[in-house]
This record gives sequence, structure tokens and C-alpha cells, in this order.
Amino acid sequence: MKTKLYKFNQMDQLQKNYVVNFIKENYNAPDILLPSVEELEKQHLDMVMVSEPFDFAEAGNVGEIVLGITFLKNITETLMETRTTVVRKDKRGQGVATMLNVFVEDIAKKKGINKISCHIYAENLTSLFIKLKRGYLIEGLLRDHDTKGQHEYFVSKTL
Repeated sequence: MKTKLYKFNQMDQLQKNYVVNFIKENYNAPDILLPSVEELEKQHLDMVMVSEPFDFAEAGNVGEIVLGITFLKNITETLMETRTTVVRKDKRGQGVATMLNVFVEDIAKKKGINKISCHIYAENLTSLFIKLKRGYLIEGLLRDHDTKGQHEYFVSKTL
């Protein structure tokens, strides 16, 4: 497996569409909360992707299959936020989310960031436990954050 940093707005349209479709297929969120290419472009996000080689035998070449992604946004010179972390359904429980977190923390440290934060839907306990295991702390619960009845934990980690 390999991890790489991309600038979402510098990807070609086919790649952007692939990322949005990956999110829709693997993210357990109501449709209203799923981002479009246009919404992601407006945010000027960086994207971290974990992938592995995949042999497209019928096409006669080797490509990559996406295992997980997360988006990054520098909020200030010392604060970074992660958004929409998604792991391929059939690759969950295999350390992909941990790889994403480790890589994001390394990027943050290199940029001089001293705090990373994110919002996690209250029913997504797996993601919450992964963050807590990595040293994140729960700073609050945002009730009815995106829609009525959709609660989110606000968590952060000081580096």
C-alpha cells in the first residue's frame, strides 16, 4: 500500500469524478451530505489517498485501486482540519484509516501545524475509536449540525 498527497483542484475531471463516486459508494451518510465535485473544488482541499497496485488484466496494464481517502484543509497557520475520511468497504479493519491518520499527522508536522481537528458523525463509532486511539480528544458534541437529528463529535489532537 502507498499513501500520497494530492491537490484536489489539480486533478483532472475523470479523477475528481472517481473520487466523488468512491465517496458515494463507501461513505455511510445521507445523500444530502455527500459532496459533489463542484463543492469539493470550492473548498480548495488537499486529499490524501491510500492505494495499492491492481492488475487490470483485461486492459493489459496495471493501475491503482483506491483503499481510502481523506481531505485536508489548513484553517490557520497552526490548525489543520480533516474532512470526509472514507475507507473502501471491503478494506475496513485492515489499517487503512490508521495509515491515513499517520500520513496526515506527518504532513501537519512538516507544515508546522500543531493541532488537527475533525468532525465525526455520532453514529460512526469506529471512526471515533480510531481517532481516540491515535490521541485525539473529544472537545464537544454538535447537535443537529448538518441536519436535524445529525449529531457530530468535534475531536482534535495536539501534535
